[in-house]
Formats: sequence, structure tokens, C-alpha cells
Amino acid sequence: NIYAIKGDANVYPCVVSHKDTVHDMHDEFYVTFVNGYYAAFNEDVKQVGIGGDDKVGIFITLEMLSTFDNIKVAFFSDEEIGCVGSSQADDKFFNDVGYIFECDRNSGKPNDISRDFVNTIGGSRLMSKKFQKKIRETVDAYGYKFSTGGLTDVYQLGDNGVEVSMANMSCGYFYPHTDDEVVSYAEVMNTMLMVKELIIDLGETTYKFQKPSGMVLTYGNY
Repeated sequence: NIYAIKGDANVYPCVVSHKDTVHDMHDEFYVTFVNGYYAAFNEDVKQVGIGGDDKVGIFITLEMLSTFDNIKVAFFSDEEIGCVGSSQADDKFFNDVGYIFECDRNSGKPNDISRDFVNTIGGSRLMSKKFQKKIRETVDAYGYKFSTGGLTDVYQLGDNGVEVSMANMSCGYFYPHTDDEVVSYAEVMNTMLMVKELIIDLGETTYKFQKPSGMVLTYGNY
């Protein structure tokens, strides 16, 4: 895992992402931009997965690190095989964070885009009602809807005992874990601007939330 702290604050906004992706390795890897979408091709000019899951999350995390004077970010290892990195996270790093955002959810299909703002995973809430009420106007303005989602690092951090409101969200990649994966420039920018506005609105404030006990969610077999 990689952790970074920027600035000096009593309470920090926090954005996280994961470093690994689910694709074969290729000797040559080319990225092209066509009709608003990034796609990747190998040495045989065959389309391969571009790794938007979670390179998009890494990009947005780095953008927030660049934008804000006071912020914490984390880049986790081995999320794709069961949140291994976040399960072994340095919990003390999160003692003074006010809330946590992760951009690690697909956006449906290019012709049927989903903008999911995940507030529940596996039947377990990720945020307080106060936090959800505070962010609703901004979430709505960017075309997002509160939804349930799949296992990712913010769920694991709640299991670890990190007691602040968190969220995951769609961020512009489609068909993850397949050779057909592509990334929408417009959707990535929309998500990035939303996260930026949310952090501006929320500021350096703590939004406490304790994940309900007794909820267990794991990846299936790969």
C-alpha cells in the first residue's frame, strides 16, 4: 500500500483507489482515443482491456491530491483478489480523516450509462443519514443515484473499524476485467469534478459512521 498526507489539518478529506487490475500482460500496449472513448490494443492489434478498473480511480485520487492543500490519499494493493491490501491497511492513517471516497465502479454500458453512487454494499450501509443528506444535492446535480454496489476497499475499511462515512462511485470505465474494457473521457471528467465539489462542500469535517457488525461479504473464487 502507498499512503500520502498533504498539508496540516486536524481533519483530512480522504480519497482511495487500488493499484492492481485484471488483465493479461502484453509486450506491447497501445492506447487510442476514438469517439470519446479510450481503448487499448496489443502487439497483434487485438483489443485488450485498458485497465480503467482502477486506473481511473488512481487518476482521480491523484487529481484530488494535486487540487487540495489538506488531504490524505491511499493506493491499495491486491483489491481484485479480495481487498488484501486494504484488509491490512494502516488503520492509524485514518484516525484523523473525516470521510472517504473511492472511484472503483463501472458505468454500465456505453449506450446505457449508469452513474451509481454506492451507499450500501452487501446490505451494509457505508454512510450516515446526515452525510447522505449533506451530499445529495451535489450527487443529483452530476446525474448520480444512490445505489448498492459490490465489494471494494471502502467496505473493507469499515470492517477494519474505520468509523467515518464512505462511498464508492461509477467513474467512467465499462466492461471491466474483459478485453472489451474502454474508458469514457466525459464520464471520468464528470466524476472527477463531482468528487472535487463534494470535498469543497464537505470541507475538513468529520462525518462519523460505524459499519453495522455481523455483516460478512467476500469475493467469489477466481
